[in-house]
Amino acid sequence: MGRDVAKDNFRDNLKKFTGKDPGSDVQAHHVFPRKFEADFQREFGINVNDPRFGTWWEAVPHGKYSGLINEEWTAFFAGKNGPVTLEGAFKLGRDQASRFGFASPF
Repeated sequence: MGRDVAKDNFRDNLKKFTGKDPGSDVQAHHVFPRKFEADFQREFGINVNDPRFGTWWEAVPHGKYSGLINEEWTAFFAGKNGPVTLEGAFKLGRDQASRFGFASPF
């Protein structure tokens, strides 16, 4: 890939990838949450720390909705909403972006 996708560099990598530095009131958001890093890697070969799967999100809603987002991913990986597919993962990520107010990177 040619870039460092380590989790400790996510914000810096997202800055480089997007060409933006939105300031301290905006956070780098993993659309595919780090909590499920092993699941995304095992099921789809996705590195959740790749900035292609990140976006900028205002700090207040990011903190407010993170728990709910993680609950939805827990249900997803448990198969509660149908088969666990790559298409379904991208659909859930886009749906969350729409509902929670952050830009979808895909």
